[in-house]
Amino acid sequence: VAATATFRSWNQAGEQRPDLRGRPGINPLGFQTTYCIDAPAFGQLKRMSRELGFDKGTERARKHFYSDKEIPDAKSLELSLLGNRYIAGEGFSITTQADERDLQENLRWIREARRQADWVVVSVHCHEFGGASLLTASSRADLEETAEFVTRFAHQAIDEGADVFVGHGSHFPMGVEIYQGKPIFYSVGNFVFQNETVGFFPADAYERFDLDLKATPADFLDARTNGGKKGHPSDPAYWENMFAVCQFSKNKLKEIKIHPIDQGFGRPRPQRGRPLLAEGQVADRVIERVARLSKRYGTKVVNREGIGVIDIL
Repeated sequence: VAATATFRSWNQAGEQRPDLRGRPGINPLGFQTTYCIDAPAFGQLKRMSRELGFDKGTERARKHFYSDKEIPDAKSLELSLLGNRYIAGEGFSITTQADERDLQENLRWIREARRQADWVVVSVHCHEFGGASLLTASSRADLEETAEFVTRFAHQAIDEGADVFVGHGSHFPMGVEIYQGKPIFYSVGNFVFQNETVGFFPADAYERFDLDLKATPADFLDARTNGGKKGHPSDPAYWENMFAVCQFSKNKLKEIKIHPIDQGFGRPRPQRGRPLLAEGQVADRVIERVARLSKRYGTKVVNREGIGVIDIL
């Protein structure tokens, strides 16, 4: 069962009707982010919304073609502003919650898979993060936890019959949790990472960097990364990843082996992005990262001759 939490509203599949075919698209796991802020900050946001005319704009929209659930009535301790949802509270915090319909539909098909298959793997693509590092990380590679709605969904997926939960989308490995005897890989990172070998880009991509009609894909890629000094080419974390091998005996998880892979940080574009088994310092860094990020879940990862091993007791 595969879903994605990172998508545009027009990407998701639409139901068919008797008079119209359904819209092809992705299987969504939508979510809502809520920002809790203290009373003084909430008061300032309410003032901004009022003084800039957002309140009246919302009122007009509510009277037009939108449904009540699209534009709910204003509440004294809740505010929607510039696409974000804020609530008044004692301090500052960020929470995420999966869309209930998407959640229940995915859980329904996990239950169906459990009834029909020997093994059930749930896969979720997700670019969203959470935890303390969300407020402290200076780069994406410093983020250490997935968003909380993904953690809850992973647990629910296993409760409903999944044997393995696999997350991806962060572009680097994250922690491993053993829940109810089943593995949760919050991100396995990149496996094949070759988004710089694309042969064509649209005109507006070039315009972002003031490139004219004579510019080539290589010109665009150089401009986007400032000659490899920012983004993915600038940080080895994006090019040091993993794949996992789970060993089961009589349907019970016995061992997980984390195999580090080296995708060629610093190599030319045509060469980097291909998964090769990592050795030496690269392998050690991958295992150290996965071990460190797995501790929060009570999972111990041991480096055994360049392979990360999780023994299930």
